[in-house]
Amino acid sequence: MGRRQDYDYLMGVTGAAFRRLWHRDDGGNVGLLHLGDTPFRLVFDALGYEWRTVAAEKGAMLASIKERLARGVPLISIGILGPPEGGIVAGYDQDGAVLCGWSYFQPDGSRYYEKGDWFETMQPGYIKGLIVIRDRKPATPSPRDVLVASLEWAIDLECAARLPASCAA
Repeated sequence: MGRRQDYDYLMGVTGAAFRRLWHRDDGGNVGLLHLGDTPFRLVFDALGYEWRTVAAEKGAMLASIKERLARGVPLISIGILGPPEGGIVAGYDQDGAVLCGWSYFQPDGSRYYEKGDWFETMQPGYIKGLIVIRDRKPATPSPRDVLVASLEWAIDLECAARLPASCAA
């Protein structure tokens, strides 16, 4: 989106920097997708973007992909490629039968993918769908407000005996 952001900052804002501490709830993988929308809300608030999710319904997903890519805005995919980490949808072919994008977890090491049958082979057991990055907000929270919200999130998770039901995958 033309803005570079420090990786450490993003890891801290979302809580990803602390996720290895939360081994108790998901067997050790501790993907942020197990934590519901909160990590995404925190990071998009901090970066100053509106956002929304699109549930794993093929027609809705494809419509969002085509609309956003026509505007030159990539989408974050959840479950199209595994393991449970987000990837980028940056294009499509054959009227959406094939998605193109970037994911860290590619067997050939290239990180780029072209995926046919993408909907039918979405990763089972993970939250599935898309995150649509929308327009910039007119104002962003202060650095202090971002820090407080992120620390409150980390403390809430660490103090909970189990993840809240609203965070269950």
